[in-house]
Amino acid sequence: MKKIIMVLCIVFLLGVGGNNSYASEEQEILGIEACEVPTDVYYFLQSIGKDIIIDVLRDPSCMSITGFSYDNIKIMEPYKVYCVKGEEFSKSEAYLFPVISNGNVLFNIAIYYFEGQLHYSINNELHQELTAMVNSNNVGRVYYNYSEDCEQVNAALIMETDGEGLQPIKVLMDYSDEIYTEIVSRPELTISYPTNGFSINTNTYKRLDMSYCLVLQNNTLCAMPCIATIYRYRTKTFEMTAESLTRLNNQSGYGFNVTTTAGQVGLLNKIMPVVPECEYEEYWGVLTNYVVMHNINNAFPFIFGGSNGSGGHAFVLQGYQLNGNNMRWFYFNPWGDDNATEYHADGAVASFYSKGYIWTEMQHSCLLNPY
Repeated sequence: MKKIIMVLCIVFLLGVGGNNSYASEEQEILGIEACEVPTDVYYFLQSIGKDIIIDVLRDPSCMSITGFSYDNIKIMEPYKVYCVKGEEFSKSEAYLFPVISNGNVLFNIAIYYFEGQLHYSINNELHQELTAMVNSNNVGRVYYNYSEDCEQVNAALIMETDGEGLQPIKVLMDYSDEIYTEIVSRPELTISYPTNGFSINTNTYKRLDMSYCLVLQNNTLCAMPCIATIYRYRTKTFEMTAESLTRLNNQSGYGFNVTTTAGQVGLLNKIMPVVPECEYEEYWGVLTNYVVMHNINNAFPFIFGGSNGSGGHAFVLQGYQLNGNNMRWFYFNPWGDDNATEYHADGAVASFYSKGYIWTEMQHSCLLNPY
């Protein structure tokens, strides 16, 4: 790793007077290398940041968020993720803004360009490691180390021994008063937790209760942990792993090629208990609101593909939330990311940030039949 030449980012903080939403110099710092904020990214965050935080903190259990108070919520300056594959070194195209409360990093707001437009997603990657860097005397960088075939990823925080020349992250926006007023003084949403397979189940907001059955990829093809995750949820048994499913597929004579959607469908229907008129099949095209709702409403998590520009990857779609005609998805990335996309219009191609990459919906999925 010492052979890698790190690119130094420069702190860029827009000075805005007369507004208590912007932080003073005395507040927390985060010992991660700060980077420049393009003006359009800054104003995009300013337009959406508070609403994103309110949306997440109305139901913090969705992202397992703890250790916060509604009257102490701030957005930090952004950091960038460094991606390493072998000897290749690059920076992610996303800007990650940590949201902090009581010295804890709760989650990141990732802002990135897609087809010339700014988009966002939320994730809680490395929140524990980042929290350890709050008010640290050291300054480090975040990087993801990928295998050459992109089938494995390990996140790590690179620590600089002296931090010389690196600037830490400071508080960018303080929304403590606004968040407290919106959520505590004017509560607007009550979420119930029924025992019918959903952790959230309202008319416009549904999320399957899959926290107990998520399977990591480890040294397998990415579809294997997705299939194993779905199998665990549907059968309520928890022994299946990506490795044991791989052995089953190879040694039983099934031999499904799970790098294809047809192979994923074949293996899922082979191992799943037979339910008449309730099987998986290939679906080609953009995922519409109707298709997503039909599957999730019937308690059918499903596999969809995402592309990062250099390869494809399998994800599990496990929930949705509607805002008018727009929808955001709750997904599981078997690299270890359980998060949500931003809202997108019905019929639009979805994009989202996860594990150092910007992913674009690949328009082929493994869905409930009939859909």
